[in-house]
Amino acid sequence: MNISLFVSFTLLLLGHNLFDRKTLFALFLILCIYNIKRIPLIVSRLAKNAPILVVIVYCFVSISWSSWMYKSLEEAMIQLMLILTIAMLSCSYTTKEVIAILKISLCTIVLVNIISIPLLNNASYTAAGLHGIYPHKNQLGLIMALSVIVFVFDYVEKKSATTLVFIVLSATLLILSISKTSMLLVALSIAVALVIKNTTIDINHASVPSLKLFTIISTMISASFLITYRYEILDYLYYNLSEELLTGRGKLWLTMLIHSEENIINGFGFHSVWGKNDYSEIYFTDLYRTNPLWIEALAASDSGYIDITVSLGIVGLCLFFFFIINTMINIIIVKKSIYFPVLFSFLFFIALHNITETSFLLSTNILWVLTILTSFLAIKERESY
Repeated sequence: MNISLFVSFTLLLLGHNLFDRKTLFALFLILCIYNIKRIPLIVSRLAKNAPILVVIVYCFVSISWSSWMYKSLEEAMIQLMLILTIAMLSCSYTTKEVIAILKISLCTIVLVNIISIPLLNNASYTAAGLHGIYPHKNQLGLIMALSVIVFVFDYVEKKSATTLVFIVLSATLLILSISKTSMLLVALSIAVALVIKNTTIDINHASVPSLKLFTIISTMISASFLITYRYEILDYLYYNLSEELLTGRGKLWLTMLIHSEENIINGFGFHSVWGKNDYSEIYFTDLYRTNPLWIEALAASDSGYIDITVSLGIVGLCLFFFFIINTMINIIIVKKSIYFPVLFSFLFFIALHNITETSFLLSTNILWVLTILTSFLAIKERESY
């Protein structure tokens, strides 16, 4: 079992679509066999993570108005299988084991990238920065940022010389990648996690139900406000959002929001923006007709939140934010756990990273896998309190 998890993490971190749907299905079957006697625990764990199930249910509901129903259904089924896989994973391993195996995988990836530099020679870097075994420097920066998070907090707990070496190696690769977003977010994530960890303010367990009820009500009010004033908000963005924002992403954001103006409450249907090949909504915009090469090069690097809004509408976006906030609450509740800094840093990093790059609701994306895993491990840690 440890080998299957190590291989899965390593393939996810290597990228190049090595952890594809076939690999996910194989891991799903292995965990099904291993957890055949743990069905009640799996159901209980899923029930405690109800917000993510609500998001997936809405993804399935959105299929009914999708222009390409079978494409949306296929991806929704993959998402459901991914969630069930990670739910079973959380029942099969302790948090300590998961983090330890992830650390070994990250060490492997760091070493592979270091070895690749002399082997690939000029092919491992460009004037924009080092990219190692990855096609783009930002991918190397992202993986090294995740490595720094795991290694730093592991060193805080164990003070291992080996871990310190890997902190230096991964941080060096991160700097050489010149991935400014990853460098900024990893520093911010670690700093915020340490600040919260060392504050004396705790969430009282007795206040958790009231806090979550407040979150539900706030989500409903936010959704109502956004739906009621959607045209005014779109007009404001159209006249005030710079098209050059974040290396031109502002232009793409405006294009997609205006394109979805009449469907912005419910969206076009799950996985509509990039996930349907030639039928993706991005290819039906004037921006693609005038700048096809730029759009192709950008791929899913616009904004995950814009993608969710276009695919699932305001309703889906609010449901998704409820899931993220609920997970954050669960993590902060267990701030006395030694795994709090890692879990919090992962979620904080990924939530901010999704502003510029699409990370959420992608089946074989390392950041989305870590988001789901973090949500289930937070619940697991709560159960031990």
